[in-house]
Amino acid sequence: MKIQNNIWKTLCLYAAIAGSVAVGVNAADTAKIKVACIGDSITFGAGIPDRDHNSYPAQLGKLLGEGWEVRNFGVNGHTLLKNGDHPYVNSGQYKAALAFQPDVVIIKLGTNDSKPNNWRQKNAFIGDYLRMIDSFRKLESQPVVWLCKAVPVFPEQWGIKDSVVRNDINPRVEYIARKAGAQVIDLYTPLIGDAALFPDKVALVDRARRFTYAEYHARATRLAAALDGAGVGPGDVVATLLPNIAAQAEAHWGVPATGAILN
Repeated sequence: MKIQNNIWKTLCLYAAIAGSVAVGVNAADTAKIKVACIGDSITFGAGIPDRDHNSYPAQLGKLLGEGWEVRNFGVNGHTLLKNGDHPYVNSGQYKAALAFQPDVVIIKLGTNDSKPNNWRQKNAFIGDYLRMIDSFRKLESQPVVWLCKAVPVFPEQWGIKDSVVRNDINPRVEYIARKAGAQVIDLYTPLIGDAALFPDKVALVDRARRFTYAEYHARATRLAAALDGAGVGPGDVVATLLPNIAAQAEAHWGVPATGAILN
């Protein structure tokens, strides 16, 4: 039930984004409405199986339908800050997004800016963000720009801090949106407490070994495929004699995935 609730929450969030970006865009034109998704690894879909189909821009494109062309311009590890360790404005994807001449721009940056070495330059965050917005608004396509609050940080690693995201970055995003006359998509509040939706979050600890949710999912899927190949199917009973290790946890998902019963 928890997994089903998470999936439903995710789909509702995608639907909310899809409904939001459609506001203020003239869908009566014969050409497809072009959406540029600007961001870091969360936009790129790092750690997501089959990211070309399962990243948020890909899911958004499915929800918006055939009249829309949604492109993923996410780059792993990049910052909004122009003088951050990996500035998005220096990336090839930023240049490609400008050349795309989008009708809608969704900016989801700020997570990597929370690293201590980047956030030392926090006084430049608002100005750098406003300049990025302006760079898109100056395009011939004159896109509608949406700003996303950064998602909760699960887990805190590489120096990325949830406290900085929550207390410093997201309030600035709200201020920037008001100053720029842009709208905000809140990706923080709906995802509080849903670490399982973040594939790089540690899901299993087996002595010295750690497995992320993405790895856990992949291992349980491989187990299900192996059982299916061995002829195990709905109604069959599978018994395990395992201590409290990762394989036992994987069996709890892999066995039912075949329709069999774990004893």
